Amino acid sequence: MLIKKNEQCSFENFDCVLLMSMTAKYTPERKKIASWVVYKCVNIITENEYCRYVEAERDNKRAWAVEMLESVEEVKSFIVYWCRHMDLVAKRDNSGISRVCKIVQNSLPISKSHAVFTLQDCVLTGMKARPCFEIISNRDPSTSIYVHHSTLEKCQSLWAMSNSEQILGFSMRLFSEKFETKNLSEMCKNLEKSETKEVLVDFFHYAFQQVYLTFKEENLFQPGIVGGQMAPP
Repeated sequence: MLIKKNEQCSFENFDCVLLMSMTAKYTPERKKIASWVVYKCVNIITENEYCRYVEAERDNKRAWAVEMLESVEEVKSFIVYWCRHMDLVAKRDNSGISRVCKIVQNSLPISKSHAVFTLQDCVLTGMKARPCFEIISNRDPSTSIYVHHSTLEKCQSLWAMSNSEQILGFSMRLFSEKFETKNLSEMCKNLEKSETKEVLVDFFHYAFQQVYLTFKEENLFQPGIVGGQMAPP
């Protein structure tokens, strides 16, 4: 847990105390993330018609709809919990992870293929003149920060969770452009068996796991520590 019980909160906020007593949200199972991806993506394609259809089927006691909405709610709960956690950590303003949480939710996408590593001082580990990548704020570029290269995937995962709606929306726009048909039923069937769906499910499953590990199991507060071990040069 990021805020230890024997530490005094750095800001007066009931949520801080509440955070310490809450059970951290575990990563949802892959099949539940798959249901969430299908639900969100089809809803985007159908311009919110699908959610009304699934809710109506749930009200009619259809087992598949009940299970889908339960999965969607679990994934939504996970995202809300950890995004709220990021907001609270960002307000602490006393550690590297606070600065990362503050900027990553409103940063430009963090791309491994476009990352440029330069020798900089890492705000997360406190190490000096090590290979780092830049996280650029899309609000104020002057507040961008540099983070050690070994944390790239974790920072990507934090960004992905914070911007899941944007990722799904952009993915569905590209997916829709691949097909000539405008028939929604056919489009949804194509999505269900598509590589796009599988890639999104695998991506978010991995990203959610990394978010959980970052906050719950790994100590990113200690200077020079990444994932419970000394960060590599």
